[in-house]
Amino acid sequence: MPKAGTNSPCMDAYFQQIHDSFNRFDDPLVYTPGDNEWTDCHVAFKNNGLFTPTERLQAARSLFFPVPGQTLGVHKRFVLSQAIDPRNRAYVENVLFLRSRVVFAALNVTGSNDDLAPWGTPLPDDATNFPSQAQERASRLQANLAWLHDAFLAATVTHAPGIVLMMQADMWDITAKLNGFDEMVRQIGVEAVRFRQPVLVAEACNTCFSPCRQAGRAGRDPRLALPLDQSCVSSETIAAADRWLVDDRPAWTEESQRAVARLHPVAVRSPPAVTRSGCRRRPR
Repeated sequence: MPKAGTNSPCMDAYFQQIHDSFNRFDDPLVYTPGDNEWTDCHVAFKNNGLFTPTERLQAARSLFFPVPGQTLGVHKRFVLSQAIDPRNRAYVENVLFLRSRVVFAALNVTGSNDDLAPWGTPLPDDATNFPSQAQERASRLQANLAWLHDAFLAATVTHAPGIVLMMQADMWDITAKLNGFDEMVRQIGVEAVRFRQPVLVAEACNTCFSPCRQAGRAGRDPRLALPLDQSCVSSETIAAADRWLVDDRPAWTEESQRAVARLHPVAVRSPPAVTRSGCRRRPR
C-alpha cells in the first residue's frame, strides 16, 4: 500500500480507503500484502500504532480477500488461490493465474526481512490471541515455498513461455538485512534452472532495479544456482524492466517481435524521473 513506513498508523479506516481505491480499477486487480500492512504495524521501532502485526495480517486478509480466489477491481475475475490446499488454507493472498499462456504467481513475501525484524514491545494486551512472530514466519515460509514450486510446476505442465513472480519485498536490497529471503531466493534459482524459460521477479518495495544493478558488482549471488543476471531479473512495479533474461538469452525487450510480455508503468501521481543509471527516483 502507498503508506509511509514509519509514523503512519495501520488503521482499519486506511485499509478501507485503499480497498475502495483498488475496487475502482476497471480491470481485475491482484494484490499481495506488504510490510506497510502488517509486518511494520507495531509501535516499538516503526511507531505505526499499538498493533500486533499478525492481527493486522488477519484484518487485511478479511478485507481484501473475502472470497478466496477472487480479485479486486470492477470487473473481477477468479484466480487459483492457495487456500484450496487444506494445509495452507490461511494463505488466501497467494494466488496464481495465466494470461497469454504466461503464469503469474503472487506470494506473501514482505519487507522487514520477511518479518524477521523484531516487533519489539509493547504489544497490545490481546497479542497472545494471534500467532507469534516465529510461528507466523515459519508457517508462511513453508506455504510460500510450496506455492513457488506449484507455480513453476503449472508453468512446466502448461508449457508456459515464461513465469512472473509477484511479491512486495526487495530481496536484493543491499541496505537491509536479507537473510530472511535466503531460502526463497535459493529456491527461485533452483526452479528457474529447471524451467529453462524466462522468469521475472516483480517487486514493489524500492524504486531501483536492484538485481540488475548489483549483478555487475557482485557477479554471483551465492543463493542462486546461476549468476544473478542469468537466472532472473527483478523489476519494480513502478516501471518496465529493460529486459527479461534467463540463461543470458534476451526474452523480452521493447523492440522484440517475439516478446513474452510487455510491461507498462501505471502512474498514480507524477511519473518518476529516470536517471542514466537506470534507477527511477520518486519526484520530491
